[in-house]
Amino acid sequence: MALDEKKLKEILIKENYLSADDLARVEAKEGEFITVLLQEAVINKELLGQAIGEYYAVPYADLGKEKVDVGILQLVPEAVARAQGVIAFGRAEEGVKVGMPSPDNIRLRQLIEKRIGE
Repeated sequence: MALDEKKLKEILIKENYLSADDLARVEAKEGEFITVLLQEAVINKELLGQAIGEYYAVPYADLGKEKVDVGILQLVPEAVARAQGVIAFGRAEEGVKVGMPSPDNIRLRQLIEKRIGE
């Protein structure tokens, strides 16, 4: 399940990534919450990713800064990658690094683990 705006606001406030005043300022602006949050420089992309990663208990990775190994990338079939928004992008001691929009999607995680074999 994707993280909805209400839950994201709760996480950012609870974990002190955002003050109540900052939240009110962002909510007073027109536009999508995350877009306004970043445009107004209330939080940066890395901290936002870190907050979301902490919520899901997974590490945050900025794929723009990661060197993507083509061999690893091909571990996830293209059809699955496109349909589910999944990318295998590297390897660590713990196994293959995989990015996905909803890390709490257990079915998808099991499918990826079975496909990759890790």
